[in-house]
Amino acid sequence: MGMEADSSSFPSSSSSSTAQRKYDVFLSFRGEDTRNNFMDHLFNALKGKGIHTFRDDEELKKGKAIGPELLEAIKESKFAVIILSKDYASSTWCLDELAHIIFCKEEKGMTVLPVFHYVDPSDVRKQRKTFEQPFVEYEKKENKERVEKWRVALRQVGNLAGWHLKDTRNIVRQECLDDPGKRSRLWDYEDIDKVLKKNKGTEALKAMDIVSTYNEQQVVCWNPEAFSKMENLKYLRIYGILHVPTHLPNDLRILDWILYPSKYLQSSFQLAELVKLCLQQSKIEQLWTGIKVSILLKLCFFKLQ
Repeated sequence: MGMEADSSSFPSSSSSSTAQRKYDVFLSFRGEDTRNNFMDHLFNALKGKGIHTFRDDEELKKGKAIGPELLEAIKESKFAVIILSKDYASSTWCLDELAHIIFCKEEKGMTVLPVFHYVDPSDVRKQRKTFEQPFVEYEKKENKERVEKWRVALRQVGNLAGWHLKDTRNIVRQECLDDPGKRSRLWDYEDIDKVLKKNKGTEALKAMDIVSTYNEQQVVCWNPEAFSKMENLKYLRIYGILHVPTHLPNDLRILDWILYPSKYLQSSFQLAELVKLCLQQSKIEQLWTGIKVSILLKLCFFKLQ
């Protein structure tokens, strides 16, 4: 099953059903495994759709027990998305989060959505492979009741229906292992940076999702003509990149650019096939230096914020 942040899967932050909860979604994750790739994509996708999401600061986890503020954040969330990566069980912080999430699922009706991030659900349920070794140590030094709560929580979350990233992204990578510019989709920042710096894009590319490495605005040194060869690019999403190319593909249908850094769109952006334009939190003052009425009339969705 693929993983997309679809607004139909989560409540709008303004919906009446979530008015009594402080957050729509609580994200539980092991930052060392997922922070600069999948986690940032998911968090920004949820944020971009107006879904109020809690993501705790990884720095708070180092050497500290889970605090009452975090327990309250879990309690005040309608959904919990748990990203079960290979080293998730090596963090007692994550396991405490998980145990409390399962408690809230049973006692308060929280909806729990697991993401099996390159791990097998059966390994999560049975604490095998990378989920086994941490428990060898926990059995030696942790309170037995606490360890059993963790085991029960892993068994329960491993039995829930969720998303399996192992079955989706590997397929795309196999299209061309050594040359990411020849793949149909790009989302990994390192691959994207390589392609755009060296102008290695090809007509094979159909979708790109670009998120700055540290989840903040980032200056890059990309070839200004880097998109010129991507004739079949239909979907382009960019978050926090301080770079405006001289050219975008004419067949682009969706352009979603959060924090667009310029006051207007380049006149060289033809975008004749565009049907969705989203420029949230941007500096935009004028779409083009010369108005392109024909394109504006074709847009079925336009959002400036």
